[in-house]
Amino acid sequence: MKLLFCINKDNRKNEDNNSAPFRAASVSEELLAKYDEVTDLVAEEYSEKENALDDERRRKRMGRMMTLLEVVSLLYFSTILFDSSSLRQYFALTVILIGYNIFFIGRLLYKRLKKKNAPPSEDTAEEKGGEEPLDDFLSDPRVKAVEDKIHASLGVKADARAVDVLCFEYVTKDGELTPKDTCFTSVEIKMYADGDRLCLVDLEARYELPVSSFRSVKTVRGEFLLDAWNKATPCGEGEYRLYGMEQNKDGEVSFSLYHVLTLQRDGEEYGLCIPAYELPVLRDLVPLPE
Repeated sequence: MKLLFCINKDNRKNEDNNSAPFRAASVSEELLAKYDEVTDLVAEEYSEKENALDDERRRKRMGRMMTLLEVVSLLYFSTILFDSSSLRQYFALTVILIGYNIFFIGRLLYKRLKKKNAPPSEDTAEEKGGEEPLDDFLSDPRVKAVEDKIHASLGVKADARAVDVLCFEYVTKDGELTPKDTCFTSVEIKMYADGDRLCLVDLEARYELPVSSFRSVKTVRGEFLLDAWNKATPCGEGEYRLYGMEQNKDGEVSFSLYHVLTLQRDGEEYGLCIPAYELPVLRDLVPLPE
């Protein structure tokens, strides 16, 4: 069996994701170039925002450290006021701390004056409740506009559903197809039914899977991870709560099973891998074998 949108690494040089036999239409070179141009521009802006946020975080950390040092300094001066011998014994330290206090006060006055005279600026990510520049990048209207043009050129229907498909590298081990790594990439593509075909559309092409070629839905169990979660609803809430998924501090999502929709084409067996939470969506779109 060949897994769609996955790469067989029995041959290390292989980069074929097995989707070519199902490709029915491709995006024009003009639209692809436009998409690359826009995403490069937005990515550059995103990188600049990230750098600006990093600088702001560093400044805040430095500010906290300076405040802590100021507190220590004040405690020190409070001590030597009651013990003149300490002043003679630690004369050099006292001079350093006096100089630091002059610098600290000057810095506070400079920041206050700068803030007072600065023109109004956009809210930072922290002021907006923690919204990161990456969110802006993923939802940038310029990127969305080109994506809409690509989907329109490929004939995506208005009622198409956004469905996650699992993509990973695999090898043949003891006659079985085995993922090289248990951490998978989840790619969101558009899916809709068109007559006797299940149409899948990404940003490169439209693929058509004849419903009559579907053979079975297999379940694979184990301990797996998604490298990221791309849904608006958290993985442990709403309709996803039933699947026992958990997200770790790195943003990876653990899950225990996925499904493989098998189908036949030209005497060859293929499989489409989907997370368990997407199986009800597929059943809504087309009849699936039991």
